[in-house]
Amino acid sequence: MGTSIYYYYCNKDIDLNNFKPWHFTINNFGLNFTFTKDDLFLDIGDKYIFLIAFGGSPTIFLGNPFLKKYQLIFNQDDKTIGYFTNIIKE
Repeated sequence: MGTSIYYYYCNKDIDLNNFKPWHFTINNFGLNFTFTKDDLFLDIGDKYIFLIAFGGSPTIFLGNPFLKKYQLIFNQDDKTIGYFTNIIKE
């Protein structure tokens, strides 16, 4: 039996300026991540699509908004994910 995935959308008559930033923390590493309305909603025609999908509780799928905003490195051999905390721009 497959897993159900849910997504949400709303009509553009909703004022997204009242949307408060969404924060979450990975306590073990002291990492804090923040997403704003600009990170989380896609403007499509007459609707806003919420870009976070939900599976069975407590599963969420961050996907593209997370990968677009935060730089990660994947090590397939060790099956680990790293996060850049100090990015030096040239």
